[in-house]
Amino acid sequence: MTMDWQWWAARPWGDWGTWAGAIGTVLAVVVALWQLRRDRLVREAEERKRRHREKVEKDEQARKEEQAQAELITAWIAKVHFWDTENDPADLQQGIVIHNSSQQAIFNVTVTTFCRDNRGQSFESAKKELVYIRSVPPGVWYTEAVPGFTSGSRDVVLPVSFTDRRGKMWKRQTDGKLESIDESEFPKEGSKIPVSGMRSIGSRDELV
Repeated sequence: MTMDWQWWAARPWGDWGTWAGAIGTVLAVVVALWQLRRDRLVREAEERKRRHREKVEKDEQARKEEQAQAELITAWIAKVHFWDTENDPADLQQGIVIHNSSQQAIFNVTVTTFCRDNRGQSFESAKKELVYIRSVPPGVWYTEAVPGFTSGSRDVVLPVSFTDRRGKMWKRQTDGKLESIDESEFPKEGSKIPVSGMRSIGSRDELV
């Protein structure tokens, strides 16, 4: 055994310090490579997060731009006393008021009226009538209600569907929620009641 150890020790392996230095160098290279890989993975993850964040922001901006005009469209039922008429406000018939507060016209405006009787009829079973207006310019506009409408016999709620300046279709529900719709969801023109004229509501007119 002693001869074997002497033989091993006599081999030209170099001193232990050299070996330790070599091992340390290898470990340092391994650690450096690991750190480089870790840093690269961190950078890639951060880049993916940045791109995702930019995409979300871009999509949100595009969504806001897409529905910017649609957000400015509302419709409701009201009585209007025009300043240049002598009608008693109490005798006025209710009609449809459409407010287009955007800077451009909307098209194919269809107001859905749910007409209920005086017996507490539900909206689901109420008769639906559609009022169609080809285009509504910017401003506040009034049109007479559907034929046969009287404030004493009907309760009217107004979802409104329309096409914006880009040709995109929208619908505002009775709760104010705005949603994009496609052609299959748009009210059919055959069931619409055309309205021949509207009147602009000015600052001297009164909603009653």
